[in-house]
Amino acid sequence: MALPFALVVPGQPVITNFECTNGIFHIDVENPKKIANICLFLTDRIPDNYAIAVYFSLPPYNEMQYIGAIANEKPSDHFSTGFPF
Repeated sequence: MALPFALVVPGQPVITNFECTNGIFHIDVENPKKIANICLFLTDRIPDNYAIAVYFSLPPYNEMQYIGAIANEKPSDHFSTGFPF
């Protein structure tokens, strides 16, 4: 199943191979303290009045922090990660 979104970490290939746990798509990134910005973009339309939100979490993954969102009206965006390192 192809997801309608992809992630770009500067200097790395486009990421499309997300895992899904309990309905949450996620991916671990290496060396997060070196990642100041990411770009999330739609690769296909999503249902109207929906959005794809970006969060980050650190082990033990008990809390998630909101970074931003994309939707059909704004199909891509550049986000500062805010990773606390």
